[in-house]
Amino acid sequence: MTGLAAAGPATRTIAYLHARTGEDPRGRRRGVKRHMSDLRAFTEENGWEVGGEYVENDVSAHSGEERPEYDRLIAEAVEAACQPGVWGCG
Repeated sequence: MTGLAAAGPATRTIAYLHARTGEDPRGRRRGVKRHMSDLRAFTEENGWEVGGEYVENDVSAHSGEERPEYDRLIAEAVEAACQPGVWGCG
């Protein structure tokens, strides 16, 4: 069979989605809802898997305020990268 390449290991891309808005005085969550919708669409368009979704509404990135969802995102992404067979942890 000429012209056929041997199939290599399957490649997966896992995306960790994070949406944050610094100000939402009315608590409507419109910004983070729109961001997550856009991120989900982008992920699907690229054939990626969603590893987790993390939302921080009305949380400043620069105030020194705690950002538990961001911290959780980083911890879970690092943990996933360190799994056997995954390149990224050394």
